[in-house]
Amino acid sequence: MADKSTTTAPPAGVPALPPDSENEALLDAAKTFKITAIGAVLFCLAALFIIMSTRMG
Repeated sequence: MADKSTTTAPPAGVPALPPDSENEALLDAAKTFKITAIGAVLFCLAALFIIMSTRMG
């Protein structure tokens, strides 16, 4: 079996992971996702505006 039921403690030289609220990688990923989502919404609105302006005259 490859699955272990017990976990081992990390070696003494390995620092502990920061909590999620202080993890810079997670904060950057959340910021990037927010910017991407806002950009996608703006792109869709611009496309809708162009389509409606050409169809309505």
